[in-house]
Amino acid sequence: MAKKSDRKKRQQEKEKKPVPVTNQPWLSQRTGRIIMIVVSIALVIFMTVQLRPALGLGEALLWGIGFGVAIWGVFLLSYVFNRWMRRRKGDNL
Repeated sequence: MAKKSDRKKRQQEKEKKPVPVTNQPWLSQRTGRIIMIVVSIALVIFMTVQLRPALGLGEALLWGIGFGVAIWGVFLLSYVFNRWMRRRKGDNL
């Protein structure tokens, strides 16, 4: 009888799926910065090229740089909010 119960326990352990860890980042900080740099530069170029015929090079470049900086602003605000919320969550435990 003991052997059957041991087999059942081993089968149940094999059937259990691993629980994913949700606190770990799915992207390294270095890779995230590289992606942000590439996306912001691409947006600056795209906006400048699209607005140049209508506004001229100088004003189009200012608009492009403004949108590139805006992406960094949104990123930094969400980063600070995330850090703040994680710190508060740890305090309540």
